[in-house]
Amino acid sequence: MTTETEEAKDFVSTKLAELPEDAMLDKGALAEILDVCARTLQHMVARREIPPGISLGNRKVWFAGKVREFLKRRADEEADQKLALERKFLGGEVGSQRGRQRQRHEGVRNAAQPVS
Repeated sequence: MTTETEEAKDFVSTKLAELPEDAMLDKGALAEILDVCARTLQHMVARREIPPGISLGNRKVWFAGKVREFLKRRADEEADQKLALERKFLGGEVGSQRGRQRQRHEGVRNAAQPVS
């Protein structure tokens, strides 16, 4: 038997991925898909963790495709930032011309060694 806390740790949602690009979600539907309460959803918008949505009458709605695009772009940006930090802390050699030259040189040196 799993507890509610254990279930929260294992949260994986395919609900958003399964929706059509132009499916419109109100605050309640998006909160349910993301497994958060409506208030947390508002905080996520304020922290720019999700897009702000658009006004439709007296409510906010999100297009499923736009939310997916936003989250994908955010994930790509965070991966790029992580890579930039790794480069910074490794002396700028990861992906740099000097690093590539070193890799090529080591490859040539390893290829020149006799195979036993």
